[in-house]
Amino acid sequence: LAYPSAQLRPITKDTNNYQSLSASGDGKTLAAVEMKRKETFYVFPSTGFSGAEPAPAGAQEADVFKFNWTYQGDVLMDNEHSIERMSVDGSKRMTLINDPGALTVAGEVCESGHYFVYEWMGHAGVDTVNVWRADMDGSNAKQLSQGRLNIAPMCSADGKWVYYVELFPDLRLMRVPASGGKGEIVPGSEIPKAIIAEVGFDLSKDGKTMAYLISIQPSAGQSRSEEHTSELQSHHD
Repeated sequence: LAYPSAQLRPITKDTNNYQSLSASGDGKTLAAVEMKRKETFYVFPSTGFSGAEPAPAGAQEADVFKFNWTYQGDVLMDNEHSIERMSVDGSKRMTLINDPGALTVAGEVCESGHYFVYEWMGHAGVDTVNVWRADMDGSNAKQLSQGRLNIAPMCSADGKWVYYVELFPDLRLMRVPASGGKGEIVPGSEIPKAIIAEVGFDLSKDGKTMAYLISIQPSAGQSRSEEHTSELQSHHD
């Protein structure tokens, strides 16, 4: 930033992250730490392991953000611009969703493995993040939510609803029929004088209850956070 003209000028022209920026005493030199992320996907017994570190499951994955299990014991995972299905040992891989111009985040497998839900950001050049569903082979992709920033999809126990978080214009818990339709605020999730405190939520195994965190402000200058649960309805009112 030039002074006093206030003209901005880029110094780096790459996609790396930098941290701990500092300037020399004479103002002629900048120093920063370049950050590079390295992620490797491992699978090991639930009882843990001892001794040598297990070998990675398949090839190293540099951009995996989220993964989940299929009902057949494979792994459903994202790889920045795609969603893939991979056997545990990495020997078999299948690309389900591929969009070089967008970002994808794997969700979870629903209705006993009939379909999966995921986030799709920037699809078809549109500057939004929405919840989609697709069959387990990647076919029949269908947009479920219609907002600006909709994330964290999760299926109801019976596979009939997809729940998610709407970040804009307000943070709200939403749901939409898994077959498609109009999204709605989860009944009972809005609490007077409270706001949703965290993006995360969870559904009970029987599909009857949702748990999430809220922040309550009973009086000026005071607030507290607590866990809240809402009884879920299995049908439209």
